[in-house]
Amino acid sequence: MTDFNLKPLKSGFSTSYSPSVNAALSAEFSGAAFRYGHGLARKDFPRYTAYQQRAIY
Repeated sequence: MTDFNLKPLKSGFSTSYSPSVNAALSAEFSGAAFRYGHGLARKDFPRYTAYQQRAIY
């Protein structure tokens, strides 16, 4: 954290912006994250009535 100046400040905010740092995501990484995240999503989500009974749709 210290080597990369990432430690949180005690107060205020950082002004250490560097325009030479490329903050873009690669297409491969974003695609992998998309597939992984959506792979964790459930197919069905249970819904309940106002009386806490499982609703069937």
